[in-house]
Amino acid sequence: MYSKNNKYMQEQKSANRAQRFSLRKLSIGTVSVLLGTLMFFSNDQVSADTTTGTDTSADTASVNSATNDTSASTVTLSSKDSSAASDANSSAVASSAASAQTATAASASATSQFAATTATADSSQAASTATSAASDDALSSKGEIVATDKISNSDVTPGMSDPNGASIVADQSKIPSGYEVDPADDRYTFGIVSLGPTAATDGTTTYNGENNTNYYFRFSTGKDATNGQYDDTVYAQLVDDDTSQVIWQGTLTVNGAAVQVDKLKTVISDGSTHYYQLTYTATTNNGVTTKQINVNSDVGTQLSKVIYDAGNKTNTLAGTVVHVVYPDESTIRTEYIAKDAAGNETILADYKQTGRQGYTYTASGARIFKGFDLVSSPSDTTGTLSASYKIGDIIVSTQKQLSDQLQIARINVITETNGTARILLKVAAVGASIDDIDNENIWKTILTTDPVAPGEFADNGNYDANTHKNGAFLLYTLPQDGKLPIGVKYLTDAGFTEDQLTGYEKYLTIYGLNNRLAVGQEPVKYYYAPQGQVRINYVTSDGTVIQNPTTAYENSGNNTSYDVTGSNYR
Repeated sequence: MYSKNNKYMQEQKSANRAQRFSLRKLSIGTVSVLLGTLMFFSNDQVSADTTTGTDTSADTASVNSATNDTSASTVTLSSKDSSAASDANSSAVASSAASAQTATAASASATSQFAATTATADSSQAASTATSAASDDALSSKGEIVATDKISNSDVTPGMSDPNGASIVADQSKIPSGYEVDPADDRYTFGIVSLGPTAATDGTTTYNGENNTNYYFRFSTGKDATNGQYDDTVYAQLVDDDTSQVIWQGTLTVNGAAVQVDKLKTVISDGSTHYYQLTYTATTNNGVTTKQINVNSDVGTQLSKVIYDAGNKTNTLAGTVVHVVYPDESTIRTEYIAKDAAGNETILADYKQTGRQGYTYTASGARIFKGFDLVSSPSDTTGTLSASYKIGDIIVSTQKQLSDQLQIARINVITETNGTARILLKVAAVGASIDDIDNENIWKTILTTDPVAPGEFADNGNYDANTHKNGAFLLYTLPQDGKLPIGVKYLTDAGFTEDQLTGYEKYLTIYGLNNRLAVGQEPVKYYYAPQGQVRINYVTSDGTVIQNPTTAYENSGNNTSYDVTGSNYR
């Protein structure tokens, strides 16, 4: 009971009321969530906005309600897999008993605010003018993360300086059985090349087969970085696999002179003497440096085979010229990503680890970010550190002489960060620098493939390779019926002449069009959803702001109950 002179309670009783509901897609299904109860006195309006966490849709619908029960204003936020309001003008429809004026007032905004920072962004919004507040509402009603800057370290647990379980180890356990690593503790073995089987069955010749030996090359480099820098000196050793003894060793330097392995000598039918040669090359194009160690039999018939390549585990080349990748440093990133209702992604923070290609990594673990809920973790947080690629990177895989006057290079142009690339064959005059490989006036392209994923073959060639149709490029074959060799037209179309091909018989001229690059190093990703917020807006029926908004709840996780019935919010 109350006094008949109690005007406040009389107004409360006679006031028009309309409760605001909205359909929300939750993990348990689609339900109607009470957004707030609107009470209208004269032309003024007070509304309670609720926001929830991220999802991948923005589908909401308003429903009618004729109930006048104002006691049911305690509800539960849902942040995971819930739907944010997408239309700032569809928050409520008046009940059938409400007047036209009430219906107009009830259509006011129910915004969805996703804050990528913390309370700082929210409090600054509360102090903003009506114009800026309206602008923020328009943006946030789309379900976007408004702030794009990374959050501060104080808002992360543990802080971003903490490895949180991350590690990188110079792992040598992947060396194939039957081969040994460099016994020096401070060295990292990254490549092994066999001089072939003792008895080849495919008609080819090998040094081991012709000399009844069982030799292999072993390549190593410094294991640890000094002041963040890795020493790029390469130690080459010739090992007798039968005795595990090092029978020759040498040091290779970047772009230094070719090293002749005197221990490996072959006298061919014309009486000339040939040796295996080792070269350590580095090429830089568009800021990308590629280093590799080339093993050349210098004979043209003896084949070697890559047994182990830490920088590219898919490399199993066999031929008279093979190479292993120098294991330059690479970086694995653990990314912590907020994803909003519209699917937009913002990297809140990342943790970087650097080591040599081939090292084993464990990524940093999940962290707690103020204002966000973890919604998805990576399925795999361990792996082998691979190369870091950028779209447009140019990587030289092979360079060799083509004829007495020409040389040829096989390159990869990266089209995706996972290592997918176009394979190009480029030709230049003998003596042209490989550093000019991207200069079409010097190195002319004779063949370009479609993008090829690591380990796959292109089909733009003119010859079958490994039963893959057109998976190779064959430049020379024996002339038939007076016709030119099959690949000469590729050269003449590029502007070369036949007289530049003199001596082609001495050189191997077939190239597989398979992508031999290692799969690119992809980041490890954790996904987060912005947590819910409840804000009280004070506006008239025509949308005029009469008081700055008040934030009742912020940074509220999934299933957090809220209650805005207190007098502080009236």
